[in-house]
Amino acid sequence: MKIQRIFFGIVLVLLATSSVARAQVGVRAKIVTESYSFDPGLAIADVKETTIPIGVNVGLGSFGNLAISTGYVTVDVSGTGINDQSVSSLLDTQFRLTYNVIPGKLMLLFNGALPTGTKTVALEELSVLGAISSDVIGFSSPTVGSGGSFGGGFAGAFPLGTNFAAGVGASVKKALSYQPVENRPGDLLPGAEVRLRLGLQGSLARRTYLRVAAIFASRGQDDFDNLTRSGVGNRLIGYSSLNQAFGSGSVTLYGFFVNRGDPKLTADPTIPSLPHGRLTAFGSRVDLRVGSSIVVSPRVELRSSKEEINSSLEKIGSSTRFGSDVTLPVGRSADLVFQGSFVTGEVVQSGADIGFDGYRFGVYLDWHPR
Repeated sequence: MKIQRIFFGIVLVLLATSSVARAQVGVRAKIVTESYSFDPGLAIADVKETTIPIGVNVGLGSFGNLAISTGYVTVDVSGTGINDQSVSSLLDTQFRLTYNVIPGKLMLLFNGALPTGTKTVALEELSVLGAISSDVIGFSSPTVGSGGSFGGGFAGAFPLGTNFAAGVGASVKKALSYQPVENRPGDLLPGAEVRLRLGLQGSLARRTYLRVAAIFASRGQDDFDNLTRSGVGNRLIGYSSLNQAFGSGSVTLYGFFVNRGDPKLTADPTIPSLPHGRLTAFGSRVDLRVGSSIVVSPRVELRSSKEEINSSLEKIGSSTRFGSDVTLPVGRSADLVFQGSFVTGEVVQSGADIGFDGYRFGVYLDWHPR
């Protein structure tokens, strides 16, 4: 595609420039496998996903930074009410270029996605995409592809007193059209999305650190087969965390919520639809140093999701995930991280709670030359 050739041409120029500027190049490669089983009562009984994401970060000196990521995903779904399905695909190639207008204070952002993933699936494979989109579980890769997008914006920061700093940003993203379902006429063109970001961070005490952020996202109406359709609506996202250091370790408490706006429902299965809903989560993480270099990080997170049913918000699921990370240094320039977690919870189907449980294991290498 022409847009891909242009993008990779820009990347080659930037990499050549970075070599002259002695830029820092970091690489993160990861493999994650997760599997979940549901009690009787759902059409889906088991969902398995294996993801191999790869990211490259190129520091361009005082100019800015370039980040590129892609990967590969395999999803298997089986159950009593559906045929066994499997989808394997590259992921979309995401890129973000930042340009320092005023280093440390104001930067311009240029980002987008190349449609290297699977953007068109068979009708029967929609059950696979529906399974991994669950925000109660929070899959590593909740989608296998799109039609691509491009956009840009800005981000700035300024001090507030002696201990705090505030951040503000805005961006716009324009999606490209694609055919979502094989052998179904009509292309889907998602509406343009505008995001506004506000943040605050700083120290409450000598070893106590606070972060608070809010994002408002608004997406315009979608276009399907040259007909205007309701989109996914507005979203309000909030996040806060409190970090307290002690000895050679620290503990972090955090919470976040995602509130989706007015219901946007459609009877056409090829059109994305999201009703009015709300996801809330609370969690904690403890980082403990073992010996001189190993860090063990046990963690727990609780999630609850609600959607509008009969004009009121009703619970559609909840989960509790327990896990731990173990970080091992590899030489002076890399870290090897092992991750493992177990999750248990329930989803609501026709007024009944359907239990589920599962696991996630991952390992990744983070190479960051110093």
